[in-house]
Amino acid sequence: MRHKTLPRPALALGVAGLALALAACSPITTDVPYAASDGIRAQVGDLDVLNLMILSPSKDAAGRLLGAASSASAEPETLTIAAQDGSVTIPVQLEAGETVNFSVDDGLMLLIDQVTVAPGANLPVTLTTSAGESIDVFVPVLDSTLDEYADFVPSE
Repeated sequence: MRHKTLPRPALALGVAGLALALAACSPITTDVPYAASDGIRAQVGDLDVLNLMILSPSKDAAGRLLGAASSASAEPETLTIAAQDGSVTIPVQLEAGETVNFSVDDGLMLLIDQVTVAPGANLPVTLTTSAGESIDVFVPVLDSTLDEYADFVPSE
């Protein structure tokens, strides 16, 4: 007994149609917010924190916070960046609709006296708004291994 099979062009067309149908079901990557650089991205209340990272030459040395905070609020906001180990607390003031860059050109330079983790590790940090909303994040600590950060790493 012989089984009837589909001709190859019809089979290829069916496989191509199935692939297109499955591709249409997946989310579009550019519609999903993600951290496109070495820092992290977080949202807390009406504030977006973008590309947040700490630059330090070594554990227990000084550090510099890089990144930005952007407000979608109609009122002034305060973002508090606090290491969970208690080593640093930094308040950042934002006007309604303002974006503040940390340590870029005329931006806000945020220095840390002592970074308690080594480069390559993550520092647990709590981001809190003036409305009391908060989120816990892990901020990567980098050193001057990457040339683009060499000028921003505080000297030991």
